Amino acid sequence: MKNNKHIRVCHFASVHTTDDTRVFHRECVSMAAYFDVHLIAIGKQSGILQGVHVTAIPKPASRIHRLLFTTWLVFFKALPVNARIYHIHDAELLPFGIVLSLLGKKVIYDIHENTYEDIRHKPWIPAYIKFIASRLYSFTEWLSSYFMHFILVIAKPELASSFHKRKFSIVQNYVDTKTLAAYRVNDRSTLGSRQLFYMGTVHDMYYDFNTVIDALILLHDRGMPVRLKVAGFSRTYEQKEFVKHPRYELAKSLVEFLGYQHPADAYKHSMDSMAGLCLKNQPAPILESHERKLFEYMAMGLPFICCNSHIYTELLGRHRAGIAVDLTQAEDIANAIALLVTQPELLKQLQSAGIHAAETEYNWATQERILAELYQSLL
Repeated sequence: MKNNKHIRVCHFASVHTTDDTRVFHRECVSMAAYFDVHLIAIGKQSGILQGVHVTAIPKPASRIHRLLFTTWLVFFKALPVNARIYHIHDAELLPFGIVLSLLGKKVIYDIHENTYEDIRHKPWIPAYIKFIASRLYSFTEWLSSYFMHFILVIAKPELASSFHKRKFSIVQNYVDTKTLAAYRVNDRSTLGSRQLFYMGTVHDMYYDFNTVIDALILLHDRGMPVRLKVAGFSRTYEQKEFVKHPRYELAKSLVEFLGYQHPADAYKHSMDSMAGLCLKNQPAPILESHERKLFEYMAMGLPFICCNSHIYTELLGRHRAGIAVDLTQAEDIANAIALLVTQPELLKQLQSAGIHAAETEYNWATQERILAELYQSLL
């Protein structure tokens, strides 16, 4: 890939942050090796960070404030950048993408999820608003497909049929294996550890942490106590949900909430754990892509337990790096953990398969080339 430092590329977002793993650490930082990359997103620190010109926008006070004001603010910050390519990351910015296209810019819409189905499944949106909002989004996406190139993050190419599109590329949410290899443990079966690791969203509509707590208590009652380290924003869950558990005194002895951790610090906490948890459990209509931490765990040689949705079972059919279970059933989770505790050879096999899969297939280097070539082709 030739050096195009004279060509300016601008990523902008009204939801994603300036330190977002995909947007900043992978897409922006990797493309800064070839292009003059700018990022406008929610954050606190502006300046040149890892070769990227970052403009931080204050976090909006509410969703309404974000839609009515933050979207316009990021657009008016992006406009004077006068980039050749504009790369947007949030659905609410699609109208601005159309405007930029009409101004002669090349525009990319990076679709991180099935937004149409996501709107329809959000419990906090009233039914009549869901109907209007989902169809308005669908129309806007269809219209946008005539003005911009789409990037899809999907597990299988055939899932692209659910999107209105004319031109699209698939850039997976894989990880930087070179960075994560520093946190790899050669043989976790020798750690003598009965500890699990989790990093990410602790509890919301797609993450049921209570079932994991119940699984740990089941194991304790069987005489197989297993502890869990949790890195992520957890204060709300701890104060509103966790303290209400009927066996709270036991539960709090089994779980260590670390709070939010910088990724590098969180990865260090994984090094004394035998396996990781993936808690995301989306309904089938909304399930388009794998959870990113799955690939992080593989790169670190951390066997994992994940949901048994079709895209995960198919992945594990090719690379048996973890165990898929019904995440709504504490018994299933407990049984999977017990397997990892009692069968060190299985743990070694899962670890080896995960490392191999990360090194040969699920790594950002393969996707970086796709993105760089896409930029070049648009120019």
